[in-house]
Amino acid sequence: MNTLDRKTVSTQRILTFVLIFLLTSVHGKTVFAQDIVWNSTRISQDSIQNLFDLAEEQKDSLFPASFFDTRVIYMYDFDNKTNVASYRFDNTGTWKQKDYYEYYDGKPNLGSGLKKLSKLVFYRYKTRADRWKETNGFTPFDNPESQLAQRENRFYFFRFTAKTIMPSLDNSMLCVDTYTKFCWFYSEPGKFSNLFGNKIPKAWRDYADPQKASYHEERALPFYLYDPIGYVSDTGDVILYDWIKTNISKDIYEPSIKFSTPAKRSPDSPGYSPYLPQ
Repeated sequence: MNTLDRKTVSTQRILTFVLIFLLTSVHGKTVFAQDIVWNSTRISQDSIQNLFDLAEEQKDSLFPASFFDTRVIYMYDFDNKTNVASYRFDNTGTWKQKDYYEYYDGKPNLGSGLKKLSKLVFYRYKTRADRWKETNGFTPFDNPESQLAQRENRFYFFRFTAKTIMPSLDNSMLCVDTYTKFCWFYSEPGKFSNLFGNKIPKAWRDYADPQKASYHEERALPFYLYDPIGYVSDTGDVILYDWIKTNISKDIYEPSIKFSTPAKRSPDSPGYSPYLPQ
């Protein structure tokens, strides 16, 4: 396969990508109905799977994948001007199990004025289906045992709720790849409300949700093929790249593919996904 010309790709061109992740059954074996055709370049599902397999072989090379099993995530800072939150994983608290998710409510208030956040609760989900079960009921996979579904076993998906001066918040956060330690957004607001000139995201939708909303449409690619938004350091801090901070400050949560080099675990080295074949 030729090297992809990512320099010419913009968010708008993502809409021209053709992606069919329909599954068929052949003699009891699940196979992919069609590969990805992107910008006139065919990307085979086998090539993507090879990168997933490679990441699994190297899952403990930076620090153990199990690091995330024993640590909670929480917001330790919030910039009132840009709406950019700072997150950290550490072992000062523990997850509490409830039904199909876990939650953590051990951190203080954040922010100030109209953007003061109180009664913060953070949630961890092991599948996207669990993430949406109590909100919009979106189910990413008809077959949770399919190869596509099994690929996502290495990811944790996060959400938080909080109280503000007026509305309650119920927001998606990021997801983390416990193997590569990169982070992605996996969803976007379907709507925004307005509070004294401040846009409040709400009605979050999975990128793959076909139900259209004012600020959401079904995205062409699985979330992990888009540019990662940052990574987790070995100290547990979530390091966000500058481009996503700029987007958040402009209330932009849509996925992006715009880099010509692979992302690195360095604040100044954003790039494309480790699961996007070169």
